Amino acid sequence: MSLHADVKKAIIAEYGTTPGDTSGTLVMWSSRPEPGQRRTDSQAADYFKFTAVKGTAYDVHVRARMLRSPLDPVLEIFNDKGARLALNDDAGGPDSYLRWTAPADAEFILGVTDQLHRGGEFFAYRVEVTPPIPRVKIALPEMTP
Repeated sequence: MSLHADVKKAIIAEYGTTPGDTSGTLVMWSSRPEPGQRRTDSQAADYFKFTAVKGTAYDVHVRARMLRSPLDPVLEIFNDKGARLALNDDAGGPDSYLRWTAPADAEFILGVTDQLHRGGEFFAYRVEVTPPIPRVKIALPEMTP
């Protein structure tokens, strides 16, 4: 299933513990995700294969600390040959976020590791992939008469 499909539904991706091993399946949710979808072991990385559409922007979040997990996630995106295309660690806080635009119609690999190479039973995290949501922030100075 490609990520450009209705992202309000669960997205099924393949996962493994090396970039070439995507033998299992994982449900990545884009809305109302279940915490603890996947856990990582010490020294391990998890990899998720997905299909993306050229020119399409995706917001990719790895949420761990907001779930009170001790995981300090690092998010990477690779092409199908293993070349790193994007990397994020700590996007304004300890969780990772990327706004990423697919360079081609192809399969890509999303990797999640722990920055401090720790892991265990309580190192849960959640991956969310959604289309960008336009936002505007306005701040007005306080005026005194």
